[in-house]
Amino acid sequence: MESDEKFGNEATERDRLRIVRGFKEGFQMTIAHHQIGPCIELERSLPCELAAISPFVNRLMLLLRKCGCVPQGESDVEIELREALGSAIIHGNHENPRKCVYIRCHCEPDGVSITVKHEGKGFDISKMSDPTAPKISPPFMAVAST
Repeated sequence: MESDEKFGNEATERDRLRIVRGFKEGFQMTIAHHQIGPCIELERSLPCELAAISPFVNRLMLLLRKCGCVPQGESDVEIELREALGSAIIHGNHENPRKCVYIRCHCEPDGVSITVKHEGKGFDISKMSDPTAPKISPPFMAVAST
C-alpha cells in the first residue's frame, strides 16, 4: 500500500492475525487483531483550512473512544491534536489552500500515537533557543539625578 511506504510499516505480518483494510467513517484504516486486542491504523489528509479541524477531530475522537484507545472523559489527546493541527495549518503551511496536512493515527488498547505532518518549510531545531533555560535579565544601571 502506498501509504505504508510513506510513513513506514511498523507491524510485521507475523504480528497480524487478521487484517481488515478499507474505509470507515471517511477514514482509510487498517484493523489488525493481535493477541492482546485490536490495533487500528488510519491515515487522512486535511485541507489547509482551520474550519476542517473540528469535524475531523470530533469524528476521530468518537472512533478512538469506541475502540477503547482513549477512555471516555479523557481530553488530553483531543486538545493536543487540535493544537497540532492548528499549528500545522497556521505556522507550517501558512494557511496556503494549495497545501494539505497529513494525519496518521496508530491505536492499540494500551495507547494511541498520532502523527501530524505539514508541507511547510519547517525550521532548524539546532538554531532554536532552549525553552527550558533560565532567562537572564540584562544588567541594568541605576542613574541618580540631582
